[in-house]
Amino acid sequence: QVRQIFLGQIKTYPDGSEAQTFDNLSPEQLRATFISQVLRRNESTMNAYWARMIFTAKATPPQELADSKAVKNVVARNKRAIAYIESSEVDSSVKLVMTISSP
Repeated sequence: QVRQIFLGQIKTYPDGSEAQTFDNLSPEQLRATFISQVLRRNESTMNAYWARMIFTAKATPPQELADSKAVKNVVARNKRAIAYIESSEVDSSVKLVMTISSP
C-alpha cells in the first residue's frame, strides 16, 4: 500500500481521508534506497513516470521537502501525511508504518 500511495495509485487511506505524500530530498542515498526498494524503480524511470502522470492528470508527485527534519515536522503536524526518514530520526512525534534496510 505504501508503494501504491507514493505512486498516486491509491489516493486515500482506508478511512477515506486523502493521503498526502512527501519526498525527502536529503540525504540522497535515503531517497535512492526508497525509490529502488519501495517503489521498485530508479530516478530516471520515476521522472518519466511522473511526467506521464502529470500530463494525463492522473496523479501528482509527492511534495518535495529539503531534509528529514522538514519531513518529520510536516508529518508530525499532519495525520494524513506520509513520508520517509532515517530510522535514527524517528521519535514519538511520528508513526512508523514500515522499515526498509539500506542495500
